[in-house]
Amino acid sequence: MPLFISYSHADADFVECLAKQLVRHKQYVWLDKWELNVGDSLIQRIQSALHLTPGLIVVLSKASVDSEWCKKELESGLLRELEEKRVVVFPVIKDDCKLPLFVRGKVYADFRTNFDEGFRALIEAVSKITNASQGRVERPDFHTDWAIDWGATDGSAWMRFVLLDHSPQFPYSCYSEVRFSFDRATSDWFQRQAAADKSEYAQLQVTEVLAKQLARAGDLRVLLPDQYIKRVTLECIDDTSPIRFMVEIMARRLGEDTGRDVLFDVGSQLMKIYEGWTKIIQPPRNAV
Repeated sequence: MPLFISYSHADADFVECLAKQLVRHKQYVWLDKWELNVGDSLIQRIQSALHLTPGLIVVLSKASVDSEWCKKELESGLLRELEEKRVVVFPVIKDDCKLPLFVRGKVYADFRTNFDEGFRALIEAVSKITNASQGRVERPDFHTDWAIDWGATDGSAWMRFVLLDHSPQFPYSCYSEVRFSFDRATSDWFQRQAAADKSEYAQLQVTEVLAKQLARAGDLRVLLPDQYIKRVTLECIDDTSPIRFMVEIMARRLGEDTGRDVLFDVGSQLMKIYEGWTKIIQPPRNAV
């Protein structure tokens, strides 16, 4: 899903420059000037975008802080922050103006004196919620850092998650790899998507099939009684699409031996990654 930019039309030139820079840095952007067509329902389209966006970039200026429309968009973003308990609103200061109270407790991107420095601060902030290739799953007792890569070997496409589960409360961590091996038809489809610059959406579709399988199975856990690699395999077939593949999970425990077995819930981590992806990966207009 794209980042939504809230702004006053008095700042249109600045905002269009900002949006183009974000696109050059491979960010999806929702800008009313680019997205709305003659005859569209203005309120409906904007409300839908605000509901789905992973982040709201609020351009603050003399014009926008007095705009009732901008205030409503800002209120929607702040409400989502409270409901979802995560950062949703990213303030951008364009010029000297009376800052809303919420900004005084937030770090903001300051464009008043230097565009490049302001943009650098903004791109660093939004990348944490828009990068679909790596991230962190937060839990009360553990963090799971993850990354994904893909490629082709002897003409057959593959995909892989790498996860590292760790916590300051425990003297060990769990490392795992989740490798997807596609059948011939799925491999050909995946490589066509990648060639059309739609690999992220293809990865989302593959992970959705796995998520459905995990929902039917209940969970996917690997017992780690010692430091040796443990393997689990799972066949995934989707009744609603031609996507078929095998999943091989390799997991091992690192660090101190506490004398206790560890039950690593890799299925739960993959489900959380998938749920996060649905918020930031935009479906292509046409599938390949």
